[in-house]
Amino acid sequence: MATSNVAILAEAALKKARKKKAKGDIPSGGAANGDDRPVIEIVRGKLPRVLDEADRALGERDPTIYAQHSRLVRIVSFDADDAAQEKRIHRRPGAIVIQQVSPAHLVDRLAYVASWKRWDKREGDWISADVPHMIAESFIARAGAWKHVPPLTGVVEAPTLRMDGSVLDRPGYDAASGIYFAGRQLVGYVAPPENPTRDDARKALDLLWDMVSDFPAVGFEDRASMIAGILTVLLRRSLPSAPMLAITAPMPGTGKSKLADVIALIATGRQAPVLSIGEDQAEGEKRLAAALLSGDAIVNLDNIERPLFGDLLCQVLSQPAVHLRPLGGSVQVTIVSNSAFLATGNNLDIRGDLKRRIVLVRMDAKMERPEQRKFAHDIVDIVRERRGELITACLIIVRAYITAGYPSIEAVPFGGFESWDAWCRRPLIWLDIPDPLLASEEVRAEDPDIALQRALFTAWDKEIGQAEVTASVITARAVEATRGVEGQSVHMNPDLHEAILAACGEKITTKRFGYWLRRHQMRVCDGYRLERAGLDDHSKIARWRLVRISGNAGNGG
Repeated sequence: MATSNVAILAEAALKKARKKKAKGDIPSGGAANGDDRPVIEIVRGKLPRVLDEADRALGERDPTIYAQHSRLVRIVSFDADDAAQEKRIHRRPGAIVIQQVSPAHLVDRLAYVASWKRWDKREGDWISADVPHMIAESFIARAGAWKHVPPLTGVVEAPTLRMDGSVLDRPGYDAASGIYFAGRQLVGYVAPPENPTRDDARKALDLLWDMVSDFPAVGFEDRASMIAGILTVLLRRSLPSAPMLAITAPMPGTGKSKLADVIALIATGRQAPVLSIGEDQAEGEKRLAAALLSGDAIVNLDNIERPLFGDLLCQVLSQPAVHLRPLGGSVQVTIVSNSAFLATGNNLDIRGDLKRRIVLVRMDAKMERPEQRKFAHDIVDIVRERRGELITACLIIVRAYITAGYPSIEAVPFGGFESWDAWCRRPLIWLDIPDPLLASEEVRAEDPDIALQRALFTAWDKEIGQAEVTASVITARAVEATRGVEGQSVHMNPDLHEAILAACGEKITTKRFGYWLRRHQMRVCDGYRLERAGLDDHSKIARWRLVRISGNAGNGG
């Protein structure tokens, strides 16, 4: 009889527990003895609450997981085995990269930061449990809605500046900027003075100028570009946008790759990761996307042998974030685009909008075999020995300009790169060295697209004037021909024909020329502006006109 009563009481307790579980009001399991981790109870129907608690536990107790827009990421060191297997980008062992957190890894981290419990109906009590894989997947799916996981702007390996101009030189995560400083104490580094003077900045500049003096720069402006490149790489994580440093020379062996390595050594202590973009544009953009997803501090597009252009490259230079689809993935992710980009090549051919997004360094040893030059010392060894001192010099230059109140400089603004302009260009002009952008003007002046606009607008004005016409009328005028001597056809408007043929490519068609017109509308070139003039009354096709504007409002592009 007693046994029967015990059985009845046990069954009643079990039913009561089941009801509490269904309602979600089962008593708290509490913390394990000697375990100070928070307890997260796995209860059916309470997923949002479980994810909120997991969010808090990760944010408060795990220093390895970070949020980067739509991704959960962790910081890892690239080892020798990784380097041997990597096909898209060649990194040195020890390089710091960002890796997206997988559900399996998140399960491990969630188990580390919290004690997970589930209700056991047989025991009538809470028991320890493994983190369900579904919890990790659901947490990752909360993309961009994590409340306690710290945001990661990027990783640096050298002291840098926060966006407010203050110095960041303490190892570890910096909550004020979202930057993780993975560096260590540097021999020779001294924090810059709180209020460095212009004389302090001049002394610092002298050190950097001497350091780059062995490179065979074409002009002083190219040495200024080298120093601007060093500042760019050191400060890139805090800059919303920054141009690419393009290093060109007429002959191999001039020192292009060595300059890239010197710049990378100052910023990271190792040579720059090298990315080969290949001959195919689509494949090149896939490799570029892989480097961006890895969060490399520096990407060196090395030994480029084809024209360099591309929408993705333009975006990562001028936008603080970009949307990418990982290789093999079906969902786009948003990533921070604050890697510093370098490009090297013999007689670099830079095209399209990328021309407005570069700082050019021209080098010329003026000899047949520049690689056979001999130097009294190796600049790479010097940089390794004096890295801390060089970093201090860079920070002093920028801090002095900030402390002086950003003095006004006689220089044309660099649209789209205002923060870079204020930190990496104007401080150098303020110290009386040439504008780092002077060398880049040559590239912009040689832009074939601008040359084509100039030729087409000149021929258009001569043959059509300011009349409003459709693309088909212009192309018909261009191909109009008459029979000349010996029965051969001669174009009546040869300049217009040649310009429109260049705009269309292999063959003049109305469709191709219409596309060119849409892409270049409202652009100004040598005092002309191309405008859309409504629709034709009968065909309802777009009409176009060429407008003369007062003075020369620009050179196009």
